[in-house]
Amino acid sequence: PAYIHHASFEVGRMASRSLNFDTAENELIEAESYAIEANDTYLLCCSIHELCRVYLQTKEYDKCKQKLSLFDTYNYTLNYVSDFYSIKAIVAAYENNHDLANDYLRMAEETLTSFDELFTYADYCISVLKKDYNSAIDKYSVMIEQQDKVIHSVLKLPILNNQIDYLRSSVKQELRENEIIKQRNIAIYVIIIIVLVASAIYFY
Repeated sequence: PAYIHHASFEVGRMASRSLNFDTAENELIEAESYAIEANDTYLLCCSIHELCRVYLQTKEYDKCKQKLSLFDTYNYTLNYVSDFYSIKAIVAAYENNHDLANDYLRMAEETLTSFDELFTYADYCISVLKKDYNSAIDKYSVMIEQQDKVIHSVLKLPILNNQIDYLRSSVKQELRENEIIKQRNIAIYVIIIIVLVASAIYFY
């Protein structure tokens, strides 16, 4: 059934985010194979895209290049056009083909619809490999700034804020309970000392 293979994609994607790249590769290849057989455009595009990201992280650029060729073969770029060119730019840069990398980066920029972390990462990689470290620092700063914005926007979500408030109140309640237990234990300890001292005086 199709849903099993879509599930394989989700498992692979989550494994990739968890840096479990072997599992990610296996699951995503399974999803990719089904997508080609079933002519499932969307699943194929997503699977190839995730596999390319896996191979970028594992620095297996030959495998990444092979998967990129599938984008050309099936012309299934969908909404990943900018990412497609950004990944090509990174691979070209690592092959020391900086002119081609810059061409792909320009194509990626032309198809950008909003901030894209992969495009910025590609720009950063090219700067590093060209030993343009001042530019690389600027690109790295942009990536950090955008990550901070994402984190900040997520923290503003009402549901998450409620969860945070709940956790804070739970911590405060636990601290209060621990303080009560602590005070009770101290009181018991003092009472025991008093009883022992009184007994010693009495029997003395």
